[in-house]
Amino acid sequence: MKRAMTKATDISPAVRAEVVERDTINGYPCCIISGASYDLQVAHFVPKSQGGLGIVENLALMNKDIHALYDNESDCELDSKRKEIGEKFRKYLDGFYPDFPDEDRIYHKYPKELRI
Repeated sequence: MKRAMTKATDISPAVRAEVVERDTINGYPCCIISGASYDLQVAHFVPKSQGGLGIVENLALMNKDIHALYDNESDCELDSKRKEIGEKFRKYLDGFYPDFPDEDRIYHKYPKELRI
């Protein structure tokens, strides 16, 4: 049986389809960073490891190499590239969901009204 956080951070088939539809240009799903239409993966803006939810407001298509740069721990030489990808990712999501707070992209065990 999956834990509640695991369920919340997983990407459902319906959400995956919505992300692919949103990130499609001229009939082709594309990486939101490079525009590549091959080796695509659905990436979390707020990572699953930090409780990032599997919701469209937290997800976008990325080429697997760019996704790896963004997701994985990197050395100092790649930190600027990772930061650049993160800034482009945020700008992209903000273009669709301008008033969506990062707090709502993160799993919380308790509803807002019960959090301290």
